Amino acid sequence: MTLLVFFALLLSQLSGCARKPQCPDKQMPYKQTFQAMGTFIVITVYAPPGIAAEKAAQAAFQEIVNVDQLMSGYNPRSELSRINQCAGKSGVAVSPQLSEVLGRAEYFSRLSDGAFDPTIRPLVNLWRSAGRSGNTPDADDLADAQSLVNWQLIQTKTTGNGQGGTVSLLQPRMQLDLGGIAKGYAVDRAIEKLKQLGVTNAIVDAGGDLFALGSHPNGRPWVVGVQDPTREGPVLPDLLHLADMAAATSGDYRRYFEIDGKQFSHIIDPRTGKPVEHIASVTVVAPSATDADALATTLTVLGPEDGMALINSIPVTEAMMIVRQPNGNLVTHRSDGFEELQVKNELN
Repeated sequence: MTLLVFFALLLSQLSGCARKPQCPDKQMPYKQTFQAMGTFIVITVYAPPGIAAEKAAQAAFQEIVNVDQLMSGYNPRSELSRINQCAGKSGVAVSPQLSEVLGRAEYFSRLSDGAFDPTIRPLVNLWRSAGRSGNTPDADDLADAQSLVNWQLIQTKTTGNGQGGTVSLLQPRMQLDLGGIAKGYAVDRAIEKLKQLGVTNAIVDAGGDLFALGSHPNGRPWVVGVQDPTREGPVLPDLLHLADMAAATSGDYRRYFEIDGKQFSHIIDPRTGKPVEHIASVTVVAPSATDADALATTLTVLGPEDGMALINSIPVTEAMMIVRQPNGNLVTHRSDGFEELQVKNELN
């Protein structure tokens, strides 16, 4: 769902301390790039003396790999795929991790009256096929796929004590797709692993789903840029200051498909069965990457009025939405507290 639109601007560019050989806390940066979940994973760790930064980064990445193995819709042996294979037949025993993600997905489905729906995959598959063939889906095929999308037909039974449980899809041919939440959850798991290993300052960025742990060792918040949806590379004029917060962006300017010369967003509205229109990008800042990821998709579907009303009702959560007007102009909508996160881009 989310795109590679964030990059951490390490404050060595803004502060002389980080350029000097020795900062007061003597934390030195270690950065490594991995690949998983269809994107690049960039892990930046500032490790205090006595902590092996490289091993910490690798352990954090392994957490992301573990989530991918459980929740990939492309791996036929994943827990998610086994649930899809058993739709309308029987329940599937699942791990605590998948049970947790599905619980959170259900929460956002209920909160948004179905604008977020983890059973969206039949529609996603239909529109992907349309993109490959270059033909708009047939009305009957569209109606059939949409009839399989209903988050309320997910039945979960937990065993308690964090031991997972069973998950059933109550209608045959239903399919789960956790592309709107799993990557954020993977980032959160990686951050938790870094904490367990004693790391207090780090950034984990999984293609735009990002968590900024602690702050830069010079004491300032991390600085994060949001890509301008009209151009490849440059960031928007205002940067974000983040400390112990997550951010995620969803947009239509990198992931899309074309039919008859028209670009369609990769995000499908489960209520209409069709790709979302006019939303260039949505950026959400939240206490967890799981929530930021899910909310970025949710707001893309809801649009500016309903989306901002929702985000303003959620504590410690902010958003920015850039909407394409019929004349091609872009209009930016911000939640009530979003501007407090922003700082003038001193690098422009």
